[in-house]
Amino acid sequence: MKVLLLLLTILLQSCNFFEPEVGSIKKPLNFGIASYSTVHKGSLDLSDLEVFLAKEYDLNIKFYFTDSSEDLTYFTKNNNLHAIISSTHTFIKHRNELDFDPKLISVRYGRTSYKSGIMAHVDSGINSIDDLQDKSFVFTNHDSSSGFIVPSHLLKSRNILLRETAFAHEHQTVVKLVYLKQYDAGATFYDDTSSQGVKDGRELIIDEHPDVLEKLKVIQISGQIPNDPLLVKRNLKNEVYSKLSNGLRRYLRREGKKNSLYKYYKISDFKNASIDDYADFIKFLEKVE
Repeated sequence: MKVLLLLLTILLQSCNFFEPEVGSIKKPLNFGIASYSTVHKGSLDLSDLEVFLAKEYDLNIKFYFTDSSEDLTYFTKNNNLHAIISSTHTFIKHRNELDFDPKLISVRYGRTSYKSGIMAHVDSGINSIDDLQDKSFVFTNHDSSSGFIVPSHLLKSRNILLRETAFAHEHQTVVKLVYLKQYDAGATFYDDTSSQGVKDGRELIIDEHPDVLEKLKVIQISGQIPNDPLLVKRNLKNEVYSKLSNGLRRYLRREGKKNSLYKYYKISDFKNASIDDYADFIKFLEKVE
């Protein structure tokens, strides 16, 4: 009987030994992109990153995309994900349900944090947040930190009652609706600490409307919001994570503004991170939600 158990143990171990490694051709690393509101998931194409990681790091990746309408926990389990780039608010909302930790934080315009900006048309007569009383307002979506969570709190804290609200889902749509005077004001991302000058949602429609910087003005700016994290499954082997981390950084630095992550999300780099980088914002959300 003991011999039989020993043989069975050896057999099971040998089966595990031949299990394909995560990142191999037979078992690609499943990488999710979740809850972004600056681009429609149907238009995403990260094939250049797939090719780069396979060629340079022998790391095979399969991408999965979703938006804020799908539960992050369901999305993660349904696709057996090993890594996820998620919006900050979506990650924080689901953090206790996920077997993932933030390992990297995205860098945009040289920074690892950004702000929320409320903007109005220069012809609107709106010059401050107090002028929004009884006005119409457009947000992005319910899971956007800069496009809804933070600005809605700012409005409530000032006892501003809006006449009408709407959700446009994408930041560029918010900006365009305010530009076209279909809404009195709207909320989008904002960064005034960049070495490249002020960057915000207006740049998303500047090719279509070159005068958007002159036509729309920012009337309120929030405090800092930590950038989106790269979440990694806790049982992912260190050597696989190292390939992913080093590969992503090298890809971003080598390709510069030509790479897909910059094209879609303005991500220029990643830096090491942990839950501590999100602690202050977690406390803020616990107070307002």
